[in-house]
Amino acid sequence: MQLMSNTASMYYEMNRKDDAIEIFEKMLLNSPDAFQIHFNIGSIHLEETRYEEAIKKFELGLSHDRNNSFGNKQLGMALHISGNFRQALDHFEIAYNHAASEAEKIEILVLQGNGNRDLNRINEAKSFYEQALELDPANDVAKSNLSSLSRLTIPSWHFNMLADASRNHAYSEAISAAVKPGHFVLDIGTGSGLLSMMAAHAGAKEITAVEMDENLAKIARLVVADNNFDDRITVHEKRSSALVVGKEMKERADMVVSEILDAGLLGEGVLPSLRHAWSNLLKKDAICIPKAADVKAVLIQSDSYNMVNPIKEIEGFDLSAFNHFREENTYFVKGSDQMETEPLSDVFSVLSVDFYNLPKQATPDQPNTHSLEIPITKDGRMHGVMFWFDLHVDENITMSSGPDGELIHWGQAMFMFDDELEVKAGDTIPITALQSESIITFKK
Repeated sequence: MQLMSNTASMYYEMNRKDDAIEIFEKMLLNSPDAFQIHFNIGSIHLEETRYEEAIKKFELGLSHDRNNSFGNKQLGMALHISGNFRQALDHFEIAYNHAASEAEKIEILVLQGNGNRDLNRINEAKSFYEQALELDPANDVAKSNLSSLSRLTIPSWHFNMLADASRNHAYSEAISAAVKPGHFVLDIGTGSGLLSMMAAHAGAKEITAVEMDENLAKIARLVVADNNFDDRITVHEKRSSALVVGKEMKERADMVVSEILDAGLLGEGVLPSLRHAWSNLLKKDAICIPKAADVKAVLIQSDSYNMVNPIKEIEGFDLSAFNHFREENTYFVKGSDQMETEPLSDVFSVLSVDFYNLPKQATPDQPNTHSLEIPITKDGRMHGVMFWFDLHVDENITMSSGPDGELIHWGQAMFMFDDELEVKAGDTIPITALQSESIITFKK
């Protein structure tokens, strides 16, 4: 058994995960009640976004050790990703009550916060994040999630987005050119239902649209019905990762459309959403709109915003304690015309994201890195990076969210360093772009 276990571990380390599962399954023939082996198989399925298989394996393992903290935590994660938030919370509670270490408790507190957040239980979510921070004040995930709770209500940018005529026309043209009669379309993050209706108008046979926000989903259904497309468009109030072919979807889709992008490109979850869709919901030759994006940037001096990034002294008063509310290692959104900025470099390319061939999965702790050498064109004090993206809606249509771009509703992302750097024209400054699943940041 030990030899088989070592072989399975070796296969896993070699990224031959299905081979590892095969060995573990053979081990279960002799030891069907070996709950840890069930958990190992379930964890691999979870990593590979095979959530139904993961849930089954975790449940089997727990049938032999019902209060196992690890098994309950893993099952809770699989249920959460699948949209079963209440069931997930039940298992997180068991996991927390039987956790063997403080580190494990902190992790589970954050997961409990996430579950309550996604059930729109904002006060409960806040309480769990705060408990995690009491145990570990430096926990970046808890801090980030706590600061993002205020953005969970439907923001006014939905109206700005719908008013972006260039964006609307570009999507309409791309969808009309791509849809073929009989196509089955998946719309991720449908919002108002606009992209789904574009697909229906272009001749798609059936559209499955998902919107995790309860209020938006209700309005999308009304909009779809008002435009007489409710015979072809079905709006589901859930994440796309909770869809299952054979249940909500009759078959894998011929096309996926989405606009789950923020000013920094990745903040609304486009990478994990498409990663799951390509593995589970789309045909291999499916069409993806948008197609790709190129991130562009410029180094900036911004004396006004540098005063509060972080907050130091203002008008002779020490306001540094106010940094308690500052969200660290992230960007904020401002149009370049809304704040004083001085470019210190030419525009440079940061990275490209191909939505057909997604970048390697990465976490904030272990991001994909892009090392850049940026020539300085003007003397000044470098405070940060202003960045945006050029969006390739399809092969023929490209639009930019940059300062002079056509896409007006996003604005630009501003990432500010904690301290300034004196630079002179002719200098070359090394900058590293850090890309994880949901954010792009920079370090110097």
